[in-house]
Amino acid sequence: MKSPRRACRSGSSTPPSATAAGRSFTDFDGWSVPAPGWRALYRREDDFLAVTGPGSCEGWYEGNLGADEEWVTAAGAQQSLVLLAAPVQHPSLYGYAVEAGAAFALLVPLMVV
Repeated sequence: MKSPRRACRSGSSTPPSATAAGRSFTDFDGWSVPAPGWRALYRREDDFLAVTGPGSCEGWYEGNLGADEEWVTAAGAQQSLVLLAAPVQHPSLYGYAVEAGAAFALLVPLMVV
């Protein structure tokens, strides 16, 4: 499995910072920002997710997702994916990064096949 790249730097490929002002921490769709140049593909037959962005973010993630049928159905209906990134040591600390303004939530178009 190829893991996500730690940083994508090249002009407009640097993701904008997200803020959660006045929103629930779990309302990612509510405070994520559209990510121009990003796209994702999820392949049902082998549970494969590919996410790519502009510049140095090309091929950002490729690997198995471990998605259950509920996620696949929701993703197919929503046709978007929220990518979360922050300088934290563990996903459980993401909320603190949001509060500090150091987190990113990118809204990426998703094709489910």
